[in-house]
Amino acid sequence: MLVTNKDLMVPARKNGYAVGAFNVQNLESTSAIAEAATEEKSPVIMQITPSVIKIFSRFDSTSQGFHSSISSSYKTHVRPLL
Repeated sequence: MLVTNKDLMVPARKNGYAVGAFNVQNLESTSAIAEAATEEKSPVIMQITPSVIKIFSRFDSTSQGFHSSISSSYKTHVRPLL
């Protein structure tokens, strides 16, 4: 699910927990972060550069499909870093 940083950070601050943010460089690390976040039922921010999205989109027909597949099973905010 795509959400804003505010949607992640307001509850985190209110309830006293951190939201991890990870630089993603390849499919393996993306999958590992996604699996861990899902297992822990924990929100996560994946920091992805436009060039990495371009590489990932080779495995999907569109980068929007990439966003959908990455965000379908856990709460995350997927937005390319500029």
